[in-house]
Amino acid sequence: MENDYQKLAKCIACSSTQNTFFCRKNDFDLYRCGSCGHIFVYPLSEYDASSLYNEDYFSGAERGSGYVDYDQDKEPMRSVFEEYLKRIESRYSRKGNLLDVGAATGFFVDIAQKMGWNACGLEISEYAAEIAQEKGLDVVWGTLRDGMFQEMSFNAITLWDVLEHFQNPNREIRACSKLLGVNGILALSTPDSSSWYARIMGKRWHLLVPPEHLHYFTQKSVKIFLERNNFDCEEIIKIGKTFTLEYILHTVAEWQKSSLLRKVVRFLKKYPRLGGFAISINLRDNMVVIVRKK
Repeated sequence: MENDYQKLAKCIACSSTQNTFFCRKNDFDLYRCGSCGHIFVYPLSEYDASSLYNEDYFSGAERGSGYVDYDQDKEPMRSVFEEYLKRIESRYSRKGNLLDVGAATGFFVDIAQKMGWNACGLEISEYAAEIAQEKGLDVVWGTLRDGMFQEMSFNAITLWDVLEHFQNPNREIRACSKLLGVNGILALSTPDSSSWYARIMGKRWHLLVPPEHLHYFTQKSVKIFLERNNFDCEEIIKIGKTFTLEYILHTVAEWQKSSLLRKVVRFLKKYPRLGGFAISINLRDNMVVIVRKK
């Protein structure tokens, strides 16, 4: 099967139908586009994505995916998010309305507000949206398809580690385009399957985690994808991330299916200061893309 040539549904980035089997992971088949290198889950039957992003995803991660404690795990990313905003601001003459898609518990929305943006968020998880609302943040439970922002115009829309989760990225990005004003900025981060680390690791790449991640863009495919959806690509950069020790060990434990590391993670839960120790990592397998609406 691995060497079989497949004619499948069109690649969501470049529309090519020339795809080859890449690997099977978590009972899902992944294929690679022969034209732009985009990797995607196929076939992709409709499923209730909101059921994946429940309370355990943001607090506990006992099922393997998600965060031990979302806000604690994201705290080391504060300076990185601030850098993201500075890059957006350098391309926009003023701070205005900002929508964060996939806002989770509102961590980035809060940062954007404090930096002078009129920021709100959209989150598919009812649990996470309620946490954000309890903080007094303007985060709405729903999806872009629900149309609750149709009366608004945004100067910037952000999707941090979100694009790879969409079942239909074209549909969601078109919805973003409709919400952006003239010359509006769209900024996103997503795994880079064309990175040296991803290529070396192959099917063992730790970010290959369907059904949590369904699409794996390359620098080539993400540029094609966004330009076909009415955006001009301004910047693709590799900015590292900062994680807690507990989050890193949890990710490695689930990646390697290590019972020993799982025990270490449970131990660290008892000592939050130790588990919350921040470590910066840049494997250059994650890209930040900034584009402008045509």
